[in-house]
Amino acid sequence: MATYAIVSSGVVTGINVTTINPGEGWQLVPDGVQLGWVDDGNGGLEAPPAPTPAHRPLTRLEFVRLCITAGGMTSMLLVQAKADPYLEALWIMLDFCIEIKHDDEDIGPGLAALDALGYLPGGAAAVFAAWPTE
Repeated sequence: MATYAIVSSGVVTGINVTTINPGEGWQLVPDGVQLGWVDDGNGGLEAPPAPTPAHRPLTRLEFVRLCITAGGMTSMLLVQAKADPYLEALWIMLDFCIEIKHDDEDIGPGLAALDALGYLPGGAAAVFAAWPTE
């Protein structure tokens, strides 16, 4: 048995496993090629890249818990961070939030500030990496 595929605009749109070439437009491809595979630019086919996960918006409490669990923030560090005048604007913005989004333009700088000031021993990157997806 051999695997044949129809490739349209660089995407596999048809698969046929058979002993003979199914006809015009079908090309012999390696076993395992599946619908949706794409041209790799070198004459071969590869699985399409995995979609970027959508990050779930968090409540303020979930956000703080994520800073604690992933960022290593302790209760003492949280209290100190909340009282730090350099972070006052961050806390004001968070107070106005209904939900906190992974890609919000203020979250990256806010986490970076928490990290730089020593309130996230695990680092801002760890918080972003652990952000739950939908």
